[in-house]
Amino acid sequence: MSDEMEPRRKRLRMAAGRRGFLEVELAMRPFLERELAGLNENELDQLETLARLEDLDLWAVISQAAPPPPGVEPTLVARIRAAALRR
Repeated sequence: MSDEMEPRRKRLRMAAGRRGFLEVELAMRPFLERELAGLNENELDQLETLARLEDLDLWAVISQAAPPPPGVEPTLVARIRAAALRR
């Protein structure tokens, strides 16, 4: 993990992993614990886009009730879902 990316990852861990909606937290935390350190810059950009969503909108994306926002690949959302299911 490069030192220049570490502050960004820490911010994302807080923004994506500590939400006001328990279901979103339970879905995001396993993904962050397992995969955050290995995400490339493009994936971090996508995760930041997801983290900026309101809790209910993010839950809709994670639960497949809504498509991912522009710029977020469905494969990233699928990885988040898969990590949650492996808890």
